[in-house]
Amino acid sequence: MKSSHLFTASLIGLGLSSGGVLAGVTPEQVWQDWSAGAEGTGAVITAESTSTEGGAFVARGVKMVLPDSDVAIEATIAGITFRDRGDGSVAVVPMLETPVAIRATPSSVAYDPDPSTFEANLILRENALSIVASGDPGAVKYDYTADMLGFLMTDMTGDDEPLPLRAEVNLADLRGDFQNTGEMASHMTADAVDAQFASSGDTVSFIGNHHLNNLVMEGKGSTLAAITGGLGMTDRVNAGFESWNNIAYSDSTFDFAFSDRSVIVKGKGTTGPGSTRTSVSAEGSRSAGDLAEIALNVDGNRLPVVVDAAIDNLDWDVDTSPLAADGAQTVAAKIGLAGLTVSDPLWDMFDPQRAFPRDPADLRLDLQGKIAGPAGDDGEKNLEQLTINDFQLRLAGAELGATGEFTLPPYSMDSFPIAPPEPDGTLNLKLRGGNSVIDSAIAAGLLPQEQALGARMILGMFGRPVRGEEDTVTSTVEMKDGGISVNGQRLR
Repeated sequence: MKSSHLFTASLIGLGLSSGGVLAGVTPEQVWQDWSAGAEGTGAVITAESTSTEGGAFVARGVKMVLPDSDVAIEATIAGITFRDRGDGSVAVVPMLETPVAIRATPSSVAYDPDPSTFEANLILRENALSIVASGDPGAVKYDYTADMLGFLMTDMTGDDEPLPLRAEVNLADLRGDFQNTGEMASHMTADAVDAQFASSGDTVSFIGNHHLNNLVMEGKGSTLAAITGGLGMTDRVNAGFESWNNIAYSDSTFDFAFSDRSVIVKGKGTTGPGSTRTSVSAEGSRSAGDLAEIALNVDGNRLPVVVDAAIDNLDWDVDTSPLAADGAQTVAAKIGLAGLTVSDPLWDMFDPQRAFPRDPADLRLDLQGKIAGPAGDDGEKNLEQLTINDFQLRLAGAELGATGEFTLPPYSMDSFPIAPPEPDGTLNLKLRGGNSVIDSAIAAGLLPQEQALGARMILGMFGRPVRGEEDTVTSTVEMKDGGISVNGQRLR
């Protein structure tokens, strides 16, 4: 994850500061510490003016800017008042009467040399918010609580054109702490989180709600104080930047509604515990997570049946090595889906005779690849090598497994995917239960007998029976210079 997580912590600080801050520092020192702390996240805080008014230190036109190689983000607040409370503590009160202005400017890339600029107003809302700062300048720890902290994003535009979008997030019973001592650490919990996203146009509208319980967020990492803005993530990591972030919750519910003229689709669902883990360091970057006990219900006026689906567990893990000096990089990805089931009415649409086994489906995928391209973050990257360490699919009474290794020629996004690269390599397949699937297809009325005979012949031609394993065949598919062969039989 990029430094935007730490930037977000600083932005939240604009809202968190609406309570009192206690510190053995002066108002000016609190402002300086806050500014220096933001710079440690890679952001820059400036004020159009600072002055002393009635014994308080006031910063007006406060702007926070996060330069980034992908997106430059700006946030502006009307002002902040720092008031000495006379006991070594300072009350920090932001001027939230005016929304925080957000501006995001993406960097141009090969496939989009003129990306859209995004602007919006962020309204911060709080109830019984309190924050206490302790320690010394440069090593201040902030402990905060709130009955409610909310963010409402409105007035969104893209390239000065209005966007019919609205986003809102509210956190209840918020507790946490944040500290920057050259290394940053944060911890936050919330009893509940409610999020809503809505979009409405002339004919199309969408609204989605998500409710989380018992949210826990933890983060730590080094600062970017020694790094100037505009650098890519590779430069930052080489300069010593590190970041680890974890998010977890106990369960959630969600619902959505979509309409397009006469088409209406509605859905709702629940999940059990979920978590995500991200990290960036000299050892590479990683994003992993899991989600359990997923249930989904979808209905619509054009759907023939109500769709009910459930998944026991979904997990993923993507690990990327550091970018080498020659631009090479390795990527490993694992995806798992266990216990997928769908409701009988959906099955009955394709199999009214109930001939196919309706056991839960499972999927496992383990990939590794090598990416080549120019050194640094800029320039087009190509997938050069791909290895299938493991692929397993269990569905409708059959099991399909695969391993393989491929080399891809250089290609350009200018031609891809119109002219995809033709790989060289080998794919090893193993199918268990293929004839059983054909039998079930015949019983379900999906496959006539004469076509079933052809399917069995193809299975026999390209599959090698495995001794001692009933209804199991293997195949070796080889690709070379645009040609394809299966078990030594050339097809192209």
